[in-house]
Amino acid sequence: MALSLLTLEANGSGEVVGLETRSQCKTRTDCITRGSAIFNDQFQTTPSLNLRCRQLLLWTHCAEKCVYTAVWNIGYRRMARVCVVGAGAAGVCAARHLLAEPSVARVELLEQAAQLGGTWVYTDHVGYDDFGLPIHTSMYKSLRTNLPKEIMGFPDFPIPESEKSYLPAKDMLAFLQLYSDKHGVTPHIKFKHHVQLVKPKQGPKGELWDVTFKDLASGVSETREYDYVFVCNGHYSTPFIPNIPGLKEFQGEVMHSHDYRVPEVFSGKRVLVVGAGPSGMDIALEVARVAQAVLLSHHLSERPRSRFPHNLAQKPDVARLEARSAHFKDGTVEDVDVVFLCTGYLYNFPFCTRAAASWCRRTAWSPSTSTW
Repeated sequence: MALSLLTLEANGSGEVVGLETRSQCKTRTDCITRGSAIFNDQFQTTPSLNLRCRQLLLWTHCAEKCVYTAVWNIGYRRMARVCVVGAGAAGVCAARHLLAEPSVARVELLEQAAQLGGTWVYTDHVGYDDFGLPIHTSMYKSLRTNLPKEIMGFPDFPIPESEKSYLPAKDMLAFLQLYSDKHGVTPHIKFKHHVQLVKPKQGPKGELWDVTFKDLASGVSETREYDYVFVCNGHYSTPFIPNIPGLKEFQGEVMHSHDYRVPEVFSGKRVLVVGAGPSGMDIALEVARVAQAVLLSHHLSERPRSRFPHNLAQKPDVARLEARSAHFKDGTVEDVDVVFLCTGYLYNFPFCTRAAASWCRRTAWSPSTSTW
């Protein structure tokens, strides 16, 4: 399948992959070299970055190598037709540079939601949308970036200056809208279009792709043929549910952070938060403001150094759940009203055939790892 199907993503902190157009590169190697140059400029000009930030730049550099290679390969098929699945950060970024690529004749972005932005879109709603499809975004109301905006923009399109370094989601969403409008991407987005099937087939001169999608407004489905498909549907929408003995039989409430919006739903309750990744830590502290007690269960090798409130206690992994109590691996037992899973997400390509889904999983790249 060569590189005709490529999965692109923003990283776990919202930073997106940058692209250069093939028209600026004389050779495939030059495309990769130009990506390295952008990375080196960022890395060398920000010596004060802490280790975490510098690691993210390194990860982004690795992703850019894949993207530069893909953009170069598209040049081998003149007047290519390209479908981009998803108008989040990665999808909009990919489309911007595809539109600038001389060998690309048509670019279409298929976006299930009514607006661009992907995971940066906030809604009070959870569960399913008006069309019976799962709500995509996992954004909670108070979320702010956990990296400074100075390293979260595109190489050639930084986030506008402001007094704040750590931005709320609405500011990141406004930035992506500005980026899309500035580079002429927005007119190419088909909003409220749900991708149902991505299927490879053999064409007269090589592999092609049939993409079936549904116009949610009209209810009409159609299939179009493309030379390339960029899968940019993100990986923060399908919850990972750990195998905790007794979880299905637990008599209290069980929820995943995907459905979290505001802390008030936990007022006066004893909440077991499972997972101490960035979101788990952030949410546990927020929930502690209104909950009777919060138990933060994790298996981090080094205990977090955060200053926790008096009603938040750290616990080891959960051994099992019984009725309305949690049994931990250190032998302790605690009564809990809510099991709150902050356990991360799964890659999911529900629209792909088995062959295409296997390819997506092999080529999917993300700098984030599960730390729950």
